[in-house]
Amino acid sequence: MLVTIVGCEKNGTASNKDLQQNGADSEIRIVSLSPALTRIAVDLGFGDLIVGRTRFCKSVDLAIPVVGDHFAQDFESLVRVKPTHILIQPPRNEIPSALAEQAGIQSWTICSFKIDTLSDIKNVTQQLPGAIFVNDSARLKQANIKASVLIVAIDEIVISRKDQPWRGSVLLVHSIEQGISIFGKATYLDELLVGLGCTNAAQSVTGWAQLTLEDVTRLNPDAILFITSTFNSKANSMQAIGVLGELPIDAVTENRIGILSHADALLPATSVIEVADEMRELLNSFAGSDQ
Repeated sequence: MLVTIVGCEKNGTASNKDLQQNGADSEIRIVSLSPALTRIAVDLGFGDLIVGRTRFCKSVDLAIPVVGDHFAQDFESLVRVKPTHILIQPPRNEIPSALAEQAGIQSWTICSFKIDTLSDIKNVTQQLPGAIFVNDSARLKQANIKASVLIVAIDEIVISRKDQPWRGSVLLVHSIEQGISIFGKATYLDELLVGLGCTNAAQSVTGWAQLTLEDVTRLNPDAILFITSTFNSKANSMQAIGVLGELPIDAVTENRIGILSHADALLPATSVIEVADEMRELLNSFAGSDQ
């Protein structure tokens, strides 16, 4: 049994060994088990090749069959859509053993990528085309051009911070249902925030974490951004942050609360370009509260 697995290696390059076993570009059929990788594939111009998705993949035609996700795959559906490539973003870079076994039987190429930071997003954007298309093909060249444009746009987020009128400490919250779930350091939203000239109020925390109300009070952020992928025009900022709105912190007393609502806000993907624009606008709105 032989299974081909490609992805981001430690040296930051992509391996495409044995990729031509799956035939020409016209025969490529992609299953994405990662909403982030789905969005990146769409932005690179080959979302039309996706034939299977997760139920969270909203950036492609919703008529495309749902075949599972990283944690559970519907192998009958997978076999039915006849993929050549499977995109996956596994926690701790561990590919499910059952998926690897089926990939060997069915001759699927598994493209596995780690995506946490802006650097990860740029690396995947650069490397994904080469993991999908054969060398020197027209579609590879087209995707590489799009990748270059996207990477420049991501880099420009960081160099634009000189124009940021408000700079303070911001708590990045994405859920208040079971504890206060936040984005700490070494996450793509933390890097966006820092790139825009602000600081993460939870800079002592790395990755995605949960805080208590006491933790938030101690951190005393200058502002709170509630990050959501659900658009709810009827909810105001205080309703969105729930119990956080009752805390004696500067963000509440100065009414520096913002709702960053974007369909792909919670995806470490090329959508960060759009998310950064919305974050910048919200941070700019806080400048008036200091006057």
